[in-house]
Amino acid sequence: MPNRIRVTATLVLNLALAVTAAVPALADGAMFAPWGYELYETEQIAVVEHDAAAGAETLHVLPGFRTESSGFAWIVPVPALPEVGVSDFDIFQDAVGLTAPVWRSRDETWGCATSDVYYGALDDGNGVDIIDDRLVGIYRTLVLGADDASALADSLTAWGFLHEGNREATLAVLDAYVARSWYFVAMKVDPETVEEWQQQGGYWYGNLSPVRLEFATDEPVYPLAISMLSAAPSSDVVLYTIADRRLTFPDATTLYANRVTANELQEIRRVYPTFGALLHAGDFVTKLRRTFAPDEMTEDLVLAPDGDDEFHQVFYSGIPWTAVLLLGTGAWLRLRPRRA
Repeated sequence: MPNRIRVTATLVLNLALAVTAAVPALADGAMFAPWGYELYETEQIAVVEHDAAAGAETLHVLPGFRTESSGFAWIVPVPALPEVGVSDFDIFQDAVGLTAPVWRSRDETWGCATSDVYYGALDDGNGVDIIDDRLVGIYRTLVLGADDASALADSLTAWGFLHEGNREATLAVLDAYVARSWYFVAMKVDPETVEEWQQQGGYWYGNLSPVRLEFATDEPVYPLAISMLSAAPSSDVVLYTIADRRLTFPDATTLYANRVTANELQEIRRVYPTFGALLHAGDFVTKLRRTFAPDEMTEDLVLAPDGDDEFHQVFYSGIPWTAVLLLGTGAWLRLRPRRA
């Protein structure tokens, strides 16, 4: 993807020593549990690839959940007609490893280191257009267009996505997307995959298979507003962006920012091959994080340029012996007795 808007973490000299970590439970869009059941999304993670020249975005989403019922549904709005496909979990695992903070001892010399789910009768009804209906990996997916939010809510209710307990709150959010002519990807999980999830204290939790959504957009965007419908009281949003420049969104903390050189790209593809396959020399990779309350998720996130500086977190541990030695020597030289 030439001239893409890229987000990458700053690369230090030895990528092989970068700290890796487990990917937490994550989600995007909004999830809807059956009537009478609870469901929470505690964190959202996505990789956003944006090609500025082509005006196109590829959004990789790793959905996660904590719910009392395995029969929930998932809806993601996008600004243009999407192509839906399967993504790769290793993309997210690689992204975590690549952008992880660098840990160093303080005793170092100073310097810089660089099966199908049943929906019921599918009918476009009044004002709802079923553009695509097929299995994608473990998901039965519908790509929907609508010019009437009430009709869309009626159809989603008939197909089991909405019910009396969430329809009214969802309708207001759907109406804002319909007014902007956005499309919707609605998904239910093949029930056979439930065996792969974990259960504790009456709740199902875990990660589902990640999906890939490709669509046209001049600005890189992350569909956040609909998440208010199922977000936990405090929800982290973590975005990895790949573009032709460094990106950010309001009040985000930048945890990693790096423009990938040709030499770095070669090493990234060796150590983190799945994420590295998304990159090209000159891409800017950024890792962004912000914690939201549901009432703060009022708008979708439009990612904006954020300068050209690179950044990589460095955490120090242990006693700074080098600094102690230098400061102690300086103090001794000042205080030692002098000859007349």
